[in-house]
Amino acid sequence: MKKNCKIGIIGCGGIAGAHIKGYAENRDVELIAFCDIKEENAKRYAEKLGGRTYSNYKMILEKEELDGISVCTPPVNHKEITEDVLSEGVNVFCEKPLAMNSREALSMAETAQKNKRLLMTGFKFRFKDEVQNAKRLIEEGKIGKVVLARNMFGGFAEMKERFFSKKNISGGGVLIDNGSHAIDLFRFLLGEVKNVSARINTAIQKIEVEDTAKILMEMENGALVTIDLSWSVPIPSEHYLEIYGSEGTITLPPLRYRRKDAQEWTKYEEQNENVFAKETAHFVNCILKKEKPIVDGLDGLRAQEVIDAAYKSCRENCRVEVKKAEI
Repeated sequence: MKKNCKIGIIGCGGIAGAHIKGYAENRDVELIAFCDIKEENAKRYAEKLGGRTYSNYKMILEKEELDGISVCTPPVNHKEITEDVLSEGVNVFCEKPLAMNSREALSMAETAQKNKRLLMTGFKFRFKDEVQNAKRLIEEGKIGKVVLARNMFGGFAEMKERFFSKKNISGGGVLIDNGSHAIDLFRFLLGEVKNVSARINTAIQKIEVEDTAKILMEMENGALVTIDLSWSVPIPSEHYLEIYGSEGTITLPPLRYRRKDAQEWTKYEEQNENVFAKETAHFVNCILKKEKPIVDGLDGLRAQEVIDAAYKSCRENCRVEVKKAEI
């Protein structure tokens, strides 16, 4: 087994810092190269951690021998960069959403399969202890058959000057951004999505994409799921996840559950965890130790298919069946 995993970073903006911190804490990782179209962003990390800097990602592929690359650019660049990297035989950890739409995501997943390389999508909630414990409780039947579930990802984030508000760069607004996490969270916990209905609104912020969205999903197991999303509410829900079953209920954070025959809630201690450190460590272990990935490009594609269906529901004012591509 190789001792060190040679890693590069493409896109050295905000989210890259979380990836880089995770890698820097991992003794099995060598951070080799940093790339950003604004090379000063890349130099900031290289000066602190070592490694070389680039302003064109293709130069990294030409000059460096890497085991893996984190793609931390805006979504508009994900497909081109990821497919070029995979085609050079390098594994990719791509931030969410995987692509601008499911057509692009399918192409990316197929490229990973063709080149026999890992494409991991950045769905960080899968790595949270509270989510993994909630999944275990559901699978053990602690709350019986899941009937209803609700997620709320919200808060106030000024988006006017950020790429998230530019549809040609982001693919959409809060639905594709926060919504990709929410959809994957329910796929991880409850399985595949059968159909979706959605509404979007530019409620508060003067931007070209939606700042608020609501999604209703019918899961293939029959559970009904609602997702509330907003960049424009200063005080979001106390619990970001509620799951209601025939025998009990789960809420988090902190994770707690209660069966219908219990007088009190069973509570789990809150974990002060760095999920990005867990994500990057898992990516590295999949490369070095051939671990089976917890999340991959197919998961990114499946979330994107639901997102596309949700936007179609908004446009056509109807419920939309989620079509799943085969790869």
